[in-house]
Amino acid sequence: MRSAQSVMDAFADPTSDRVARTIRKMRWSRGLTQQEMADRLDISLLEMEYMESGYCRVTEETLRAIAHLFELAIPAA
Repeated sequence: MRSAQSVMDAFADPTSDRVARTIRKMRWSRGLTQQEMADRLDISLLEMEYMESGYCRVTEETLRAIAHLFELAIPAA
């Protein structure tokens, strides 16, 4: 039987790892908890946890909300 961790690893999105680390560092730099950031982004705590662990792709809409929250410029498409 596989452990829960190995099952989650099977679904991890390796391309999301860098984004996850960046989001986590930005959150830490502002002294926000995951719950506080989830509330500000209007997402669930579980989604925030998965996003920061790289287990799900961050949607463009959420990336834009994060950029707005941290007052980052969004390059034109």
